[in-house]
Amino acid sequence: MKSATIVIAAAVLLIVAIVTALVAFGGRSYEERTRKKDARSTATALAILGTPLPVAGLHPQALMFCEPIQQHPFGDAVRASNYPIATVPSGTVVLYKADTCEPDIDASGAVLVIAADGTSTRLQIVWADPVRAAFGPRPYEDVVWVPAQGHLNGSPAALTGSHLQALVELYAPTPPDSVVRIESGIQFHATAEGRILLGEIAERVQFVSLPLAVFVAGVPFRDARGAIARAQASATSDEIDVLELTVESAKYLAALATSDNLR
Repeated sequence: MKSATIVIAAAVLLIVAIVTALVAFGGRSYEERTRKKDARSTATALAILGTPLPVAGLHPQALMFCEPIQQHPFGDAVRASNYPIATVPSGTVVLYKADTCEPDIDASGAVLVIAADGTSTRLQIVWADPVRAAFGPRPYEDVVWVPAQGHLNGSPAALTGSHLQALVELYAPTPPDSVVRIESGIQFHATAEGRILLGEIAERVQFVSLPLAVFVAGVPFRDARGAIARAQASATSDEIDVLELTVESAKYLAALATSDNLR
């Protein structure tokens, strides 16, 4: 009888241990598990984690706003709300040219990426529904970004930190016990030239409800969830909002935007 009791007790402890392990595993979101797996299987963790560089020494174009490549099957004359956007297969990381969000795309349209096994290769762009790219465990992670451009004096110009005023507003996060939890954020204000660029860019990307991605020194900046930080802008305002940041990330962008290096 005593040995049977010991066996039963051991079985109960084993079941409790298994249930505890399953709960702990299930407690992590799919996004967290996927992000950790990607970080392990990718040679360049920097491209995923977006470790910020010191503000000192960064050039004016270090802070960039980038938009998805859009496919215009009927040309700009015919507007549609569902232009496909360029993506790469999930699990790969787009390699951008130094200090920019300009992808390396060859004459055949293949983009340079780092595959899941850590090797660099070229893959053909996959045109995807922009709505689908916004959801899932890795929103916008597979998008191929390019510098968001407008025109100044008839010439193309990318929207960078040099087109921002040395004026920023920080959004404080809500208290931890709030019913609705809101992270920190930042609001930039464009210069006169930046306002011209912003008006042209915002009108284009807002037509299909696309955000602008924030890049720093050629690397996607990350929000509080580890996703690519995204900016929202209006064609009728000089304001650019980047939300869902950690307090430290918001302060970093504020320091970068107000740095003398950008003037």
